[in-house]
Amino acid sequence: MGLLLLWLVGPPPAQAYEATEVSGVQAYRQQLARTLLQKVRNLRHRTPGGTVLVRFVVGRDGVVTQSGIETSSGAEATDRLAARIVPVGTKLPPLPAEAPIPSLAVTVPLHFVGREAPMTESLNAYRLELLRLFAYRVRGLPHRMLTGGRLAIRFTVEREGLVTHSAIARSSGNQSIDELGLRIVPVGLKVPPMPPDLGPRMQITLPLRFGLAPNI
Repeated sequence: MGLLLLWLVGPPPAQAYEATEVSGVQAYRQQLARTLLQKVRNLRHRTPGGTVLVRFVVGRDGVVTQSGIETSSGAEATDRLAARIVPVGTKLPPLPAEAPIPSLAVTVPLHFVGREAPMTESLNAYRLELLRLFAYRVRGLPHRMLTGGRLAIRFTVEREGLVTHSAIARSSGNQSIDELGLRIVPVGLKVPPMPPDLGPRMQITLPLRFGLAPNI
């Protein structure tokens, strides 16, 4: 999941201080980083993943008095999880005694790793349906390829079947083949709607295989 990066920003309306040079603040930032990273790791969730920029104000006693999302991940489920990490009222470590400030404004990027739903009968059937659709789209490519390859593509699909995110999860080792993969599953592609029991959206990873076209 990697290390959380943590830095200070200017004061919001509640007179929180920017304190990059105040004694003890650097060590305090590292302590907050470890605390919030552990909170993220302790979550048991299903999410498309992504990074959310969260801004909050912490008082001398370590209580969070303001909290909100500065920059969305683009996935509602991920943003909701981020809001659970540092809500108003959260008790964090108190400000360092040597820091002569009443409060501190902090902006934190929280990174969530995408986790797919457990394999169920309906999910397995849906994945097979998508595999058939993508194989059909590969066969319909209007040009011959000089090389083949196999890659994995990770995408987010909404309940109604709209692809809202698409990326290469495992490269084929050939940039042109990877670019073809993104053409097969582009953002905005309409695929069959998700089964009702799978939730409002889902992140799915599927393999794509490109074979050599016959000589003409």
